[in-house]
Amino acid sequence: MGDITEQQRGQGILTVTLTDGNKTASFTSSSQLRVESLATFSDVTIGKVKITDGSLDVALTSNSELAVRSSDFLAEVRKKNVPGHSMVHKFGRNDAVANGAWELISLTSSAPNFRTSAATVRIKAGGDAADTAAGAGAREVTVQGIDASFAETSEAIATNGAGASVTTTTFFWRIHRAWVSDIGTYGAANTAAVTIEDSAGDNDMILIGTDEGQTQYTAWTVPESRTAYLLSLHVTVDAQKPADIRVFTRDDIDAVSSGMKSKRLKLYFDGISGSFVYRPVGPDTNINQKSDIWVEAQGSGAQTEVSCDFELLVVEAGF
Repeated sequence: MGDITEQQRGQGILTVTLTDGNKTASFTSSSQLRVESLATFSDVTIGKVKITDGSLDVALTSNSELAVRSSDFLAEVRKKNVPGHSMVHKFGRNDAVANGAWELISLTSSAPNFRTSAATVRIKAGGDAADTAAGAGAREVTVQGIDASFAETSEAIATNGAGASVTTTTFFWRIHRAWVSDIGTYGAANTAAVTIEDSAGDNDMILIGTDEGQTQYTAWTVPESRTAYLLSLHVTVDAQKPADIRVFTRDDIDAVSSGMKSKRLKLYFDGISGSFVYRPVGPDTNINQKSDIWVEAQGSGAQTEVSCDFELLVVEAGF
């Protein structure tokens, strides 16, 4: 009766179950489901089912019933049921995008600031006294990013009130997310804004807004031995003050001298106002290992507010 092959995103994963309990197997993109010699007599199905990667090869008997169930591929990835695959959801906001000047969609309200070497980081001085290791506000902040070996990692930092924190032991090439991971009062978050800077105090890297507990930062860097695929992009702009939007990637973040890779424009949208969604039929942008993807905005006639989120499918090498 032919083969059924999962070939495209959205066709899903098939689970084959025999009701007499003798076999259960998952059908993935590396498998083919073949139904052979299937016949029905008085509502009894007799035949043979074969998965060509060898996980299932059994004969149906008069005591067996074949059930094939389809499920959403991306939902199964999110539930960690698909080996070698994961999802990344990034969201950001810039509430003061300058007119005629490109800025990263993040709370730092600045042009993208990407490091050319790995460095330790810390919480910048200037916070609130309640955000301290024994305070009523944020007691600990966890930062997540890409370390000196280009692996995704995270490290928790104890807050220090209005003073700078101690530095991390981890050297980070990139910080792409931070969140309040311990608080002193139920239902609270950070009392004041929390800025993560490099330990030399030269560059602000990412910011948690007051009472938000989580960064808003529309950029991500692909770890080593991974490839990412852009699935969707959603932008919201002040309806009275439109903005232009562009998406960039850059390969090989560690190439910082002769032979450096140029940033490359991947998407550009003029004069967006209100809500805009970009969702191609299939992923049209792939981002290689050790590469950045980020989203910028500029005011198109006036300072404006922009928020953005995007989703990536991340696949490990060999899958």
